[in-house]
Amino acid sequence: MTLPPLARDAEEMCAALLRMDTTNPPGNERPAAAYLADKLREVGYEVTVLESAPTRANLVTRYRG
Repeated sequence: MTLPPLARDAEEMCAALLRMDTTNPPGNERPAAAYLADKLREVGYEVTVLESAPTRANLVTRYRG
């Protein structure tokens, strides 16, 4: 079965995120946040990654409607 492009992109992104170990403790969300930040920037979003510690990160972006 061939997936539509948007579904294929979503599947690839989910698979990439599942391969990242963000288990808490100790956390380590930084790689996932960086990956998603790059993907969002590719399509024109302004992204901020906030870190409370070197490997602990949150991603913030806004979809203006």
